[in-house]
Amino acid sequence: MRILIATSIFVYGLIPALALAHEPDQASDTGKSNDWINPIQKDIAAGNCDQAIEDLVKAAFGAGKPYADAWMGKLAEKGTCLPKDAKIAYGWYESAVREGREDFQMRLGMMDFRGKGAAKNVKRGQRRIRAALLRYPFASYSMARFLLIEGSIDEDEMPLEISREFAWLQNLKEEGDVPTLLGLVKRLMTGDGVPKDLNAAIEWLYHPPLKDVPEADYLRGKIRAQLKSFNDKSDSSSSFLDFENAAESGHQKAQSLLARLYAGMQPTKASLREALIWSTLANGPGDRSLQAEMTELLDPEDLVMVEMEIRERRQKYK
Repeated sequence: MRILIATSIFVYGLIPALALAHEPDQASDTGKSNDWINPIQKDIAAGNCDQAIEDLVKAAFGAGKPYADAWMGKLAEKGTCLPKDAKIAYGWYESAVREGREDFQMRLGMMDFRGKGAAKNVKRGQRRIRAALLRYPFASYSMARFLLIEGSIDEDEMPLEISREFAWLQNLKEEGDVPTLLGLVKRLMTGDGVPKDLNAAIEWLYHPPLKDVPEADYLRGKIRAQLKSFNDKSDSSSSFLDFENAAESGHQKAQSLLARLYAGMQPTKASLREALIWSTLANGPGDRSLQAEMTELLDPEDLVMVEMEIRERRQKYK
C-alpha cells in the first residue's frame, strides 16, 4: 500500500511536464465507454486500495485519461486510498482540465477561492468558474449547493450566477415550504434545469419541513430504488419502508406500488393478502386487474380476513 501511494505521489509530480508535452488526442476519447472505472469503484468501496490506485495510475497515462486524473484528484482531496493532500488533488484536477475535463474548472475555482491546494486567488477562481459556467450553464446550482454544504465565502466574491443561486438556496434552506422543496427534489431527480443529482435529492428530502410528508417518503423510496436494489423489508433504510410509510399515510401511488411489490414476491398467503389489500386501498384504474388476480388466488377465508383488514386500515389511514 505504501509503495503504491508513494508511486502515485511521485507520478503526480511528473504530471505537469507530461501533460504539457502531450496534446490529448480528442478523437481517441470520442465514443469510448467509461466502463473501465466500474471495477476500480468496486475496489475502492471494498477497501482494495492497492489495486484501485494501481489501475488508476495506469489509466491516467492510457485510455482512461482524463477521467482517471479526476478520480485521483477526488481520492487525494478526500483522503480515500491516498493520504489526504489538497495540493496533490489540485494538481490532478489541473491535469484533468488540460485533458478536456472543463467541468473541473468549477472545482479548481472553489479551491482558488479558499486557498485550498494552492495560494488563495479570488480572481483566478472567478475566471475558472466563469469558464465552467460558459460550458455548463446549470453548474451554478451545483456550486451554490456546494457552498451551503461546505460553508460560504464572501458573497461579493462570487460570480453573479452563483450568488443568485446561493441566495435562493439559502432562503429555501431556512424558510422552504413543502411544495417548493418537493419541486426542487423532482427537478434534481430528472435534471430539469439543474444537474441530475439523486444524492442531493435525498438530502433535501430529509430537510425538516418534509418530515412526515407522504410525497417525500414516496420520492425517497423511488430514489433509493434507483440507487440500489430493493432491500429486505426488515432493513430500516430500504426503499420498501419508504413506500410503506407513504402508503400508510394514504399516498395512492405508494399504495399501488406496494401492491405490485407484494404481488411480485414469492407467493404466500400473506403476500397475496397484502397485494389485494393495498391494490384495493389504492383502487386506481391499474389496480383493478391486480385485485381480480389476487382474489382468484385466495381462499374464501383469506378474502374475509382481507375485507376486515381493509376496513381497519381505511379507518386508520383517514
